[in-house]
Amino acid sequence: EKNRKTEHKKREVKKRIKELLQNSSSNLKIYHAKCTDVFFIYDYIKSEVRKDYKKNNTRLSSKMDEIVKIDGKIIGYKYDGFHIEFFSEKLLESIKIISAVYFRDKDGVVLVAVPPSEMGKDPQTKISIEKIEEWSNEGKYGIDFKVYDKSKFLIRTHDVESSKTGNRSIAKHENSIECDKKDTMPSNIGVIILDDVTTSGNTMYVCKNKLIEYGLDEENVIPLAIARTLNPYNEI
Repeated sequence: EKNRKTEHKKREVKKRIKELLQNSSSNLKIYHAKCTDVFFIYDYIKSEVRKDYKKNNTRLSSKMDEIVKIDGKIIGYKYDGFHIEFFSEKLLESIKIISAVYFRDKDGVVLVAVPPSEMGKDPQTKISIEKIEEWSNEGKYGIDFKVYDKSKFLIRTHDVESSKTGNRSIAKHENSIECDKKDTMPSNIGVIILDDVTTSGNTMYVCKNKLIEYGLDEENVIPLAIARTLNPYNEI
């Protein structure tokens, strides 16, 4: 009976998201990772794969060609003001949809960033969170809910090996991520965990669990990434 109700709820959520996407420019999708579901906006392929395409003059499908173009923008997100603005707006579009589906009875939305592998370093999505909170305070882009910047609520307790090296173990993150004990959460809120790129979903899974351990309800914590790493050899 419980499983039947859960599946029914999932179908209702998908239906609601589909309805909202019809009136939005968002590309919001769901990645069913091994440990947790992650919302994402774009597909992403690694730089070494992009170089292979260029070196071998590989003919791509139209879908893959579009992905390669977006990847250049994602790289620019780290350094370029135009791309920061572009992806911040795309994140906001998706946040509005998630809020309308999951957080209709909440007083606001808290944005939490996935902490980087290096302790003390600012999260990649911090600047977007700051922008979206500012837009919320100014009433821009039709935001009708309060946004809270908690980009540093999750912190690294020590440096860990970057996932770029291939080590994506859950244990690595479980032993190095915790909630900032000096900070607190507002009451009656929904939480969205933001990351720039997700691959296995393991970091998102650990971040979500840390927030649940802190005291948040599982259904009120939603992971969202700008992009999901794709295996392009299955897509050509």
